[in-house]
Amino acid sequence: MPLMKCPDCGAEVSDRAPSCPKCNHPFAQIAADKLLNDDLCRVYEDKKLIGATIFYMERKSIKDMGEAKSEVERRLGLPPGPPPRKLSLPVVIVGYLLLFAAIWMVITGRIFK
Repeated sequence: MPLMKCPDCGAEVSDRAPSCPKCNHPFAQIAADKLLNDDLCRVYEDKKLIGATIFYMERKSIKDMGEAKSEVERRLGLPPGPPPRKLSLPVVIVGYLLLFAAIWMVITGRIFK
């Protein structure tokens, strides 16, 4: 029966104990976090960061992928990735103008004749 140290009082406690007998610190959350980290490591080895992030999002019911990715990187000890790039307003406007022009050319029959 392996022993572990209580994070609150430092007492040696069985790894199967639900809480520390000395200070009553619950171990259920610690065990659940360890299982989640083990599962994340297995998924990361198989499906890399994107697979581990999606797995974490499903397990924790998180909607924000950036938040989930940051948490997965923290739990796996990976260096944080670059922040997501945001498109500037002129780039977005030009993109919409090109899209509008292409649609107009298809509708008016000036293309594909």
